[in-house]
Amino acid sequence: MPELGISCGGGGRYDGMVGKFTGKDVPACGFSIGFERIILILMEQGFRIPGSLEKTAFLIEKNLPADRLQEVMTRAREARAAGKQVLIARMAKNKKFQKQQLRDRGYEQFEEFYTNPIAK
Repeated sequence: MPELGISCGGGGRYDGMVGKFTGKDVPACGFSIGFERIILILMEQGFRIPGSLEKTAFLIEKNLPADRLQEVMTRAREARAAGKQVLIARMAKNKKFQKQQLRDRGYEQFEEFYTNPIAK
């Protein structure tokens, strides 16, 4: 891939390799594909797997009361039934860092649930 200055595949002759394992000299050729490099390039370009589920993270405040937690669980079940992938996680002290980590894992939407719904 000249625009990136890297190779995503290669190949050549490996005449001596087979003989090292079998003791018999056999002509051979082969190739390799750098799947890891290809995946990294696609991810850097924002590629999404066709048909993959939309990812949403529900972040819940520590000590969320049972009735509010039940509401979160109900909303998660409804979102999953609608074809979304939903993660329910406790809200970290550093929400900005937590959300960035989740974005790196493909989560695109966030909903926050607080003990007091007015508080943010």
